[in-house]
Amino acid sequence: MRKDLLEKFDELKKKEDANLKYKLGLITVLEHVILSAECRTLVDEKWFHFVEDLEHFNSYPWGNLSYGYTVKLFKPNSFGKTKNPKSITYSLHGFPLAMMVWAFEALPELGRQFVEQCSTGGLPRIMCWKMDKHVRSEQLITFFNTSEVQVRRTLQPSSDEVETSYLKDFGITSEDQESVPEDEEEEEGEKNDAEDEDGGLFHMLGLPDVHILGPFISVIYEFFTAKTSMFTINGHVMGITLEDVLYLLRLPINGELVLVGENSHLSYKKFFGEDSKKVKISHLNRIVYNSTENKEKRMRALLLIIIWHFVMPTKNGDGIYPSLASLLENPYNTSSIHAWGAAVLAFLHGRKKKNKEGGNLWLVLAFFLVRIPKLWTILGVEITREELEELARVDYPLKWIMTCSEKVSKNTRVNYKGALRNALESLEDEDIHWRPYMTWELPGDLQSNIDWVRRVSPIFANNYVVHHAPHLLAKQFGLANNVKYTLYHIRMKDNQGSKSHNWTKKYEVHNAKWMNPFFLVDPPAVHRGKKHDYSL
Repeated sequence: MRKDLLEKFDELKKKEDANLKYKLGLITVLEHVILSAECRTLVDEKWFHFVEDLEHFNSYPWGNLSYGYTVKLFKPNSFGKTKNPKSITYSLHGFPLAMMVWAFEALPELGRQFVEQCSTGGLPRIMCWKMDKHVRSEQLITFFNTSEVQVRRTLQPSSDEVETSYLKDFGITSEDQESVPEDEEEEEGEKNDAEDEDGGLFHMLGLPDVHILGPFISVIYEFFTAKTSMFTINGHVMGITLEDVLYLLRLPINGELVLVGENSHLSYKKFFGEDSKKVKISHLNRIVYNSTENKEKRMRALLLIIIWHFVMPTKNGDGIYPSLASLLENPYNTSSIHAWGAAVLAFLHGRKKKNKEGGNLWLVLAFFLVRIPKLWTILGVEITREELEELARVDYPLKWIMTCSEKVSKNTRVNYKGALRNALESLEDEDIHWRPYMTWELPGDLQSNIDWVRRVSPIFANNYVVHHAPHLLAKQFGLANNVKYTLYHIRMKDNQGSKSHNWTKKYEVHNAKWMNPFFLVDPPAVHRGKKHDYSL
């Protein structure tokens, strides 16, 4: 049987078995990948005779044979009936992995949402896709029910592919490729531009109108140290990281810096026809709600309002930075190009270092409710274990948390402050969920950001330059507590006064550090006893 073949292959470990293992490996790949079927089925005996002639075996047209096995599934009589008339059964044979990769290529949005394209040239396409975890059937059902799926009727070979020997044998050349009509290219470009309208910063529009729990935040910040941007609670050191921003806010933490240069304020006048010194939220609101205005102008105004409310909010309302209009040249894709999530964290740290109120306090509240679940009970909100587990699968965790916080009654808001302080002062290690995101799911467009959660390079937000500093958060990243890191310390830059500043020039070195970052090492590397010097 096929399963016995795999077991036998694993058993061959001696040098004298190398030739046998090589041949058995070829049959294993053939039976388990190219001509796959259920493991309980028998291996075709003829392959054992066939593999004795390696030249003949390796030159055999396995692609044709595999194709025949694979497409059998799509014949009408291949689907079995069950007792439930609405369901069918089927078995995958041949090379189903190739069908999956074909789906990613033929349905580009499917590929963008659920997998990562890790290479584009020099390798067969089947080796250019990376899937970190299984996609559940309900996710696919939701995708096909809610998305306008663009289909590529024919996959066209790239210029690299037409040079390969296996395509040249078919007489395919680059001149033979079917050209795409200009109107279709233009239409596809418009669709790609529009993809970002419902994601990134625009995602914030789905948040409920809920007042922040002020007493909760005030108690939490009693345990905050501005110098390190850390919360020290009964001996436990905790801090908000890029990982928290990514999973809770669903904003990109990697990308171009949210950084403006000299004369960037001129962009505001260019886009909105107003002097940047006279910028008012009311003016931006009028633009947004004026349906006769240009669409791009309305989108830029809306983005500035979102930034004011969510990325760089301040208590006194001076958080509209007209110079940021220079980042909104293309309002369709700025959410995916710039690291707005890193900007949220940098601004929050920057305000607290100056002992000023502001920053995204919903991020702070969500951070503690996720990491210390018993705080829900203190707020008077009964959240079951099953509901908290479901939080790992919701599309927008912050929205879920904000909606739940609405349940806090007015009486509870008055009474929970003392109970919250007492709970934090007696906090035990078992009360803290140090690594809550192990089972959390991210949408496809943010999957590539996972690699950046341990970044120790500086993060930027307008004229703020701070460190992410996750090296102080050993338990939150599963690292050893005694690891020492030396970081290059960047002074906060204040661009105030009448003299103009070329911010981009000042931050040129730090911009390079962002583009070539250092990362926290994985736990195994830490335990080898090396001293890690990350001085920049």
